[in-house]
Amino acid sequence: QSPCVQKGIPRRNSPKPLTQKQKIAPRGNRTPGSPTLLDGNGEFYH
Repeated sequence: QSPCVQKGIPRRNSPKPLTQKQKIAPRGNRTPGSPTLLDGNGEFYH
């Protein structure tokens, strides 16, 4: 928490990108080796 404040990055903006990543990962089987992942909704993520 402290290092984030020292960098000047508000804690408000930090959870937002992390939340988006967490939402995408569980919904579709995300594998580091695959450039394209299939989401549960049938949408492809690059």
